[in-house]
Amino acid sequence: MASKYELFTYFRSSSPARVRIAALYKGIPLTYQYINPLKGEQDSDGYAAINPSHSVPTLIASAEDGRTVAIGQSVAILEFLEESRPDLPPLLPRDAEGRARVRELVNIVAYDIQPVTILRTLSVVKDLGGRSETRVGWASSTGETNNDSLTYLHGYVYSVERLSGGWEGEARTRGFVGYQAPTSAYLGTA
Repeated sequence: MASKYELFTYFRSSSPARVRIAALYKGIPLTYQYINPLKGEQDSDGYAAINPSHSVPTLIASAEDGRTVAIGQSVAILEFLEESRPDLPPLLPRDAEGRARVRELVNIVAYDIQPVTILRTLSVVKDLGGRSETRVGWASSTGETNNDSLTYLHGYVYSVERLSGGWEGEARTRGFVGYQAPTSAYLGTA
């Protein structure tokens, strides 16, 4: 089990934000290293050695025996925190259908919405001759369809939660995607 967690983060990015929220909820203290993609800091040799994809976030988990693991990509980090610290509050519901629905929501954000709105993609579109208003309009239009999916699934997950009586059999009030806990679905949409 890791005893120290260091997060390479950027304050304006939702991907590192979901990791910060999950760690806070689970009670995992983080130390921060700040990477500014607008200044190209993710492309430095030092950071590329830690995260070859040149993206944020990256989590470095260090064990007391000196072993370390570096994990990039927020969804992989969320899964690592969940699986390596089962003693702490869960990010996923206990039932298979609930976990599948939460993962479905996370995947809509991580694979359908975010790729077209991140700096890396918008920079390529700019380099291909896309005007600013075209880039913004293109990114926004792709999000509209996905927002419909998120709204539908959010309602579905909430309904299942209310009918099933919660993760642990107790009634819960509406909170994060129908749960009082910030599930990975909420973190995916943070």
